[in-house]
Amino acid sequence: MSKTPLSFSTILFFVLLFNGCNNPCTNKEHEFPDEVVHAVYNDPIQIPNIFPEHGLTDPHVMIVNDRLYLGMGHDQSWDVEFNWTMDRWEIWSTDDLKSWKKETVIHPNDTYFGPEPNCWAGDFAQKDGKYYWYFSNRFFDTGVMVADKPEGPFKDALGKPLLPNGLTPTKSYDPEVFEEDGTYTIIFGAGTYYAATLAEDMISLADEPEPIVVQNSDGSHHFTADKPTLFKRNEFYYLVWGAHYAMS
Repeated sequence: MSKTPLSFSTILFFVLLFNGCNNPCTNKEHEFPDEVVHAVYNDPIQIPNIFPEHGLTDPHVMIVNDRLYLGMGHDQSWDVEFNWTMDRWEIWSTDDLKSWKKETVIHPNDTYFGPEPNCWAGDFAQKDGKYYWYFSNRFFDTGVMVADKPEGPFKDALGKPLLPNGLTPTKSYDPEVFEEDGTYTIIFGAGTYYAATLAEDMISLADEPEPIVVQNSDGSHHFTADKPTLFKRNEFYYLVWGAHYAMS
């Protein structure tokens, strides 16, 4: 992946399990400073519900002109233990994280997969005055929508998946887009994550997806769940999923 800022085929992410981990988790060959290995705990009882009774989940954000835009899926039913029927996405915005405005609703009929309630997790990207919403068609594949404004309206850019089923050994869903130095990388999948560079048009791939190697501190392969998030803080890259995170 010559254009990718990270060499994903050789990166070793060392897993830090912060559920019940009282001691810093380290690797003998890759010691991380104490301030980056200690987990942060938030008591969910103390966190207010920003959108009560809306059943919104899988939030992802972008900031445009100092305004934050939040994209989320909507649960069709409160019976979500085995169902996860998601009938739409909603985009909300705020200037102060307190007062929120509902900007737009994206329906499955606006996409290539039609009326099916498959509006699973997505992620935003912005480039050259265009705004992109990369979305999951349940756990089958990933598409992309584009808009001229962050609040939409968003239109299906391809009329077909950007990441089709069978593209890699993992399922092609739950996209995460990471930008560094003008290069955009899309990460997706479960069990093993894959990453590919997005082309200049942001709606095609510049190279073939490659696996991201996630290792336990003993060198064994770590199984990764769905919906990754990747960000960089200081000199470290953080890969987050579920109740786990890994560093490189």
